[in-house]
Amino acid sequence: GVLAVTALIPACQKSDPNKLKVAIVTNNNEEFWKLAQAGAKKAEEDLNKEGLECEVIFRMPEKGDAVEQQNIVNDVLNLGVKGLA
Repeated sequence: GVLAVTALIPACQKSDPNKLKVAIVTNNNEEFWKLAQAGAKKAEEDLNKEGLECEVIFRMPEKGDAVEQQNIVNDVLNLGVKGLA
């Protein structure tokens, strides 16, 4: 989670006047991903405090199947994300 967000930091640049969106789409909703989500939200808060206007979108498929995951990926891409993990 935090590593994924850290890898996406280049998408959040101070010079860009628009808030940039990055997304993390997991392959299931296991407890591990809830911890990763908390880390991603913390990274988002920290980046925003530093003036790097970012939004982290974190989605977990309920059933953990590939079709559901692909639908979520398509949905977040339609939101205009600049990075996807």
